[in-house]
Amino acid sequence: IAVATMVSHDLVLPWLLRRTRQDDLGRVLLRVRRVTIVVVLLMGHAYHHLAGEGQALVNIGLISFAAVAQFAPAVLGGLYWRGGTRLGALAGLVLGFATWFWTLMLPSIARSGGLDDRFLHEGPAGLALLRPEALLGLQGLDPLTHSLFWSLLLNATAYGVLSLWRGPSAREASQALL
Repeated sequence: IAVATMVSHDLVLPWLLRRTRQDDLGRVLLRVRRVTIVVVLLMGHAYHHLAGEGQALVNIGLISFAAVAQFAPAVLGGLYWRGGTRLGALAGLVLGFATWFWTLMLPSIARSGGLDDRFLHEGPAGLALLRPEALLGLQGLDPLTHSLFWSLLLNATAYGVLSLWRGPSAREASQALL
């Protein structure tokens, strides 16, 4: 319910207010909350079936921690750096979450039997440099540290490079001052 409320208030409501001139947004937001609740439940159910009983609650919590950590570069950059841009933050988030999914979520599902685990040892199509738990040949780290290293590195790099490349718009600059 909390996630559904956050989605409806923080994502959908600002989008609706910019796009439409409806007087009664209550019904729309209620439908969005209901759909979000169903989607979150279905995603949890799908993960339960893919990961099976083999995943301890601690492992699921660590995977979730690594996912939430993807917001850190954009949040810290937004607080302390006036040169950060929306494009840089979005690109960083997309790249960070994709890397997190590849290096932590897929191996978790594969280890529990939900996927064929050959790509863990051989890499996709035999490309050893793309092995999820030894990305670009970096070995010797536990899976969580490995995933956090790569996902946050790529996230922060994309955020910084794209923000420097494009520079903040007038609106982004005025929001940074506030």
